[in-house]
Amino acid sequence: MPVERRSARDASSPSSRYRVLLIDDDDEINLLHRRVLEQVGGPVVVETAPDGRAGLELLRHRVSAAGPLPHLILLDINMPRWTGFDFLEGYESLPASARSGAHLVVLTTSVLPEDRIRALAHEDVRGFRSKPLSHEDAGELLAGIVLPELQENDASSQAPTAVEELVRGDARLPLSALEAVDTAAWVCMVEDSRVVWANRRGLEVWRAASLEALRGRDWNNNTPAVRAGVRNMWEVARREGRCPSRWTLHPAGEPVTVDQVVTAWKTPDGREALLVEARVVTELDPDDVTRRRAEVLRYAPTPIAMLDERGVVATCNPAFLEDFAPDGRARLPLGEDDAERLLSAASENRRIEFEQDVEHGGASRSYLIRCDPAVDPVTSGRAAVVSFTDLSDMARHRRALAAALHDAQRVQSILDERRREVERSNRDLEAFAHVASHDLKAPVRRIASFAELLREECGDNLGEFGREYVDLIVRGCGTMDALLSGLLEFSSVGRDLKCHRVALDDVLADALAMLELRDAEIDSKPLPEVVGDRAALVRVFTNLLGNALKFRGEMAPRIEISAVEKPDAWEVSVQDNGIGFTPEEAALIFAPFRRLHGASEYEGSGLGLSIVRRILEAHDGHIEAHGQEGAGAKFVITLPKG
Repeated sequence: MPVERRSARDASSPSSRYRVLLIDDDDEINLLHRRVLEQVGGPVVVETAPDGRAGLELLRHRVSAAGPLPHLILLDINMPRWTGFDFLEGYESLPASARSGAHLVVLTTSVLPEDRIRALAHEDVRGFRSKPLSHEDAGELLAGIVLPELQENDASSQAPTAVEELVRGDARLPLSALEAVDTAAWVCMVEDSRVVWANRRGLEVWRAASLEALRGRDWNNNTPAVRAGVRNMWEVARREGRCPSRWTLHPAGEPVTVDQVVTAWKTPDGREALLVEARVVTELDPDDVTRRRAEVLRYAPTPIAMLDERGVVATCNPAFLEDFAPDGRARLPLGEDDAERLLSAASENRRIEFEQDVEHGGASRSYLIRCDPAVDPVTSGRAAVVSFTDLSDMARHRRALAAALHDAQRVQSILDERRREVERSNRDLEAFAHVASHDLKAPVRRIASFAELLREECGDNLGEFGREYVDLIVRGCGTMDALLSGLLEFSSVGRDLKCHRVALDDVLADALAMLELRDAEIDSKPLPEVVGDRAALVRVFTNLLGNALKFRGEMAPRIEISAVEKPDAWEVSVQDNGIGFTPEEAALIFAPFRRLHGASEYEGSGLGLSIVRRILEAHDGHIEAHGQEGAGAKFVITLPKG
């Protein structure tokens, strides 16, 4: 609305100045806005920030230093680093006292509906303007901040409504007095957009049987855009006295459009509210429908044009001009034969679609071209509406996806071949280990046997050293035989498993029967049933319990066995109070032939825990080791429930 430029200057002393903060990355725009503000408002103190972060830091510094804060903040939405939306998120963290004195106005060159809705969802946003700021907009903003009494309010010159007549007559008028008004009226709270009161006509609009039913509705699903719109109407009504607008309600899931006049109101306890007087719009004005359709067409990203009977572009949307008419002259980017094809289909009242490459920006792009028959609303003659859907990105994505799929299939083929090679190699190694360990046992036993014969038959002639050497040979053969037996068992683990449901309590009992417990104390909690090979699982428990007995400390061995249920598996723990091991050694003890102690200290082949792990892996399970030197060890085996 127009504002006299001299009014802003005359109303204040020469020393008074507007304080304005410009948050924009465009220096030329900042300079232009500074000039416009000075021409409209006289002396102006203008500060600039190149992005939202810098603007927020400036305000925080002013708040902490109790310095002067801006009267007006002009915020650009689209900035390369911190955008205006980022600034709005941080601005809400400033004290309310610092925000209440500033009018925050959002600027943008592209007034997209989603940008407007998203910006107005912040309650601190007082308005939305296109950039660059015009003299009229600048005058309105400055006058609204400093000189609200000088604003020209076109709406205030209109005849007051019935509700306004009552309110003007008595500022403390009770809401019950509005029951007699023959138009729909209701009260909407600004803080949460909840409708808390309505007269008889208002209840009809809201499709509510009673005031209690209206208040009892779930108003929490009001969108941020609705709440921002209510807040904006309150600000306009408070500043200008009233706010006429057209609004769409959804009282029962169906849209109801109303023409309404909003008056700023306060409840008896001082809360902000809107007093709304509304008239249901039963039929939209044809001009309104036309404007809405044009607005939709304006923001459509797909190039669309209407051809008249001669094949000339009668009208088009901005996307068509941007893609095919950079010089402003709208022409169909197709050959004469294609244009004739489109017009022929339209004259026969049929739709056609086809893909074709079209020159665009000096390069060829692929489009899906669709033609629908239409009627020119101006000439009433036949017309064709043609749309161009760009398929270039889709085609590029298809090619990229096909290439990626081909690469993935090639990699998968290589991985499958590598897996088969590894499986063959593992089978060969297992077979070799099985054969080697089996075949090597015979010569080892022969060596041991001949050493025994040598000791028995020639023992008196060997002397002391000779007999000692023979003993070493026999013990070495025994160690080698144990290693070969362990290797033979290790290579055979996982073959020919006979899996069925087995109770681990029974498995534990079999394992304990095979061990010499002596003074050991066994504390076993109830164990579950799992699916597995009983003999193999007995081997697991025999090894774990045997290690607990072997690697005992100074105290009598105590072994605790328990189970914990997980969503798809059982965790069984075997914990002892033996000599334990360090956390670093926990990752090493499952390696074949890995020993933490010398053979002279503790006998064994070094394959026991390796065999345990292979048995559990063959059951789709695993094992973990936890220990502390001198404080015992804990082994946790995990088996699927099956």
